[in-house]
Amino acid sequence: MRRLHGPASALIGLVAAGLILTGCGSSGGSTDAAAPSSAAAAPTESAAPSEPVPSASAAAPTGEVPDPCTLLTAEEITAITGSDPGTPKPNAVYPDVRKICKFDGGLILAVEVAADYDGSVAMVKGDTNVEDSEDVSGVGDKAFFSTYTFGATQILAVQGDYFVGVTSLLDKGKSIALAQAMLAAL
Repeated sequence: MRRLHGPASALIGLVAAGLILTGCGSSGGSTDAAAPSSAAAAPTESAAPSEPVPSASAAAPTGEVPDPCTLLTAEEITAITGSDPGTPKPNAVYPDVRKICKFDGGLILAVEVAADYDGSVAMVKGDTNVEDSEDVSGVGDKAFFSTYTFGATQILAVQGDYFVGVTSLLDKGKSIALAQAMLAAL
């Protein structure tokens, strides 16, 4: 994984955080003006409405979503990706249903309640910056991989009560390996 600096790092960070943060699924909920939207994440031709906020019914079964910054060590990530991910920075906009860890090297890991998986996949499928996407077998209960026009990749993989997300400039194999390691650590 190459280390990003300046505008490239900011772009992948904004887009990836927007993709993961706005992913809300079948759990429903009300629209919240403060909730991030994919339109705010990256410039597009048309504006998208605010994404729904996850409902309380989608809360984590244990009351706390696992922290993606603590699922894997820097050494484990380096062993999979071939490079140091940098310093992790946790972010929990809706900590009862999702937590995100952005590394200063550009890698973003997320954990969210499984009830939101299908909605997140639908949102990614509808993103105009998605160049290619496909279902992936053999990763968790089900998984979805996408490539973006600006070079980023993202895998969403659900297993049991949670799904994980990996957004980066990694190739498909390394992205899948990180998602599998995260699922194993849950």
